Amino acid sequence: MFIGGIDPDGDSLAFSLQDIMMDSLNFHNYSIGFSGQNPLGPNWNVSLDPVSGIVDFNPTQFGVTDGGYLNYKVDQYRNGVLVGSNVIGRKIYVLGLSGNDVPYFNPATAVSGLDSVNPNHYKACIGQPFCFNISAKDYSTTETLDLSASHLLAGASFPAMGQFQSVTGIGNVSGQFCWTINTPGRYRIPFRVYDSFCPYVGMTEEVVTIDVGFQVHRPSLISSSQSLHTCNGTGDTLDTGGGYATYNWNTGATTAMIIANTPGLYQVSVTTPAGCSLWDSVTVVQQAQVDISGTILTHLSAPLANQHVWLIRHDATLQSLLLVDSAFTDASGFYQFCDVTEDTVYVKAAPSLAAYPNEMPTYADTSIFFATARPIFATQFPATVNFSTKQGTNPGGIGFIGGLLSQGANKTTAPGDPVPGQTMILFSNTLGHAVAHATTDANGYFGFYFLQPGDYKVIADKPGVDPYNVPGITLTAQQSFLDSLDFRLHSTYLELFMPVLGNPDPRAAFEVAVLPNPLTDAGSLRISMPEQAELAFKLMDIQGRALGNWKALLGKGQTVLPLGSEILGLEAGTYFLEVKSPQEVRTLKIS
Repeated sequence: MFIGGIDPDGDSLAFSLQDIMMDSLNFHNYSIGFSGQNPLGPNWNVSLDPVSGIVDFNPTQFGVTDGGYLNYKVDQYRNGVLVGSNVIGRKIYVLGLSGNDVPYFNPATAVSGLDSVNPNHYKACIGQPFCFNISAKDYSTTETLDLSASHLLAGASFPAMGQFQSVTGIGNVSGQFCWTINTPGRYRIPFRVYDSFCPYVGMTEEVVTIDVGFQVHRPSLISSSQSLHTCNGTGDTLDTGGGYATYNWNTGATTAMIIANTPGLYQVSVTTPAGCSLWDSVTVVQQAQVDISGTILTHLSAPLANQHVWLIRHDATLQSLLLVDSAFTDASGFYQFCDVTEDTVYVKAAPSLAAYPNEMPTYADTSIFFATARPIFATQFPATVNFSTKQGTNPGGIGFIGGLLSQGANKTTAPGDPVPGQTMILFSNTLGHAVAHATTDANGYFGFYFLQPGDYKVIADKPGVDPYNVPGITLTAQQSFLDSLDFRLHSTYLELFMPVLGNPDPRAAFEVAVLPNPLTDAGSLRISMPEQAELAFKLMDIQGRALGNWKALLGKGQTVLPLGSEILGLEAGTYFLEVKSPQEVRTLKIS
């Protein structure tokens, strides 16, 4: 039963059951089992919805008891402030309608301009039209139902203009209610449905509540995939589509579109040109599973910032290391790998020589060699793998160690097929740590530059190859260049064939010098060739970075080549010039 009403000013109304007052000071003396909250007696289960003003109860006897009064108060609120109250009483009569089932309402369904709060409770914007459908049924399919809406303000329709409208139907009935409200507040729209039972008709009431002028939820306001892939840096685009007067995101952004780069709840409030406030929210989740993550530091415990990190697997059949994935550390040295499908992997930091000249490529946990690297198993995911790179400080000098790496026992043609792409590490026995690393080129060639005199070990970082019992090499002040070494990579060890000093094959020897040295504003290369050959020139700075490359075909005998601007135009300092023939390599220091 609807006992509520509508305030013409759009103020909010709240309903509550009250005790009956006999005068200004005395309340009604209720019988046992009766009260203002249960005015119709025990077991009637009276309840009043404070928002809609709908009273529900379960009659247990005919007639009336203890006066049969419902006494209720209506409080009127404006902007949250109580501005008035009214107390009303209604007498309840219960009639016996044997054989008649009263009609019942279905929940209203929004058509346009409304957002659902609860069943039969909606929100709407000021000045924007809205519509909803209301329907009722009867258990008897032969009775005529009459559905009406009353207390309508000007401009409302159900289904035609007017202050009172109704629609009829046999067994079921429905109609569409439309309205535009220009004043904020809470509005209750009462509906009644009557059947055609004789002698007493059955009647049911329902109320639809509309809150106008509040912030309205628009579930489709934000266009979003609602997921992101943080591992590859792909954020989620959150787009309102534009066309609104203002935008306010919970991130602080005030644009129509933002990029979500971290998981979490994102909410936006927009204002339409007409002044209606709409909102929507999405929860952005991380789509990929972070399986391995951690922080990498230098050997001095500083973050290894913005450097490559390799994810590697070991192929036991080929005894080789294969790249699975790569990532970069951030400014704090943090990295992560997502969706790892391998059962066993290894993580290796690969600092660049230019950015980190004193750090070596290093496996987790802090190992230069694969032989002592930590395997990371899928059963450990998600795994946190923190480690530090190893020291690789090279104090610098004029020495050089280089050579060719070829297959050992498995060679197919003498003196062995070249081994390209192999990591080679130079360890200084004198200093007690690694000082340089290199990767063999397509011809198997590699070289270590700017070395001081001392004892060194050359190590091939390859699965199954012993990293400890390796070839030893000594550089002295008299012999600071070893550039034609012959290395053979076997399945379990690295072998070195030292060159025969003195170059017994005269065709393999050539001489080169820079004149004058130190250079002035002019200079030349003096080259003596045993036979015609093409020479390759490579200019490097003190850090080993290439500054220029060129080639020249020289005939037998002595040739003087003027130095070009690529050398004469350099700033003052120390540089190295590598000159390579098909048989040998020479490295010259230029000041």
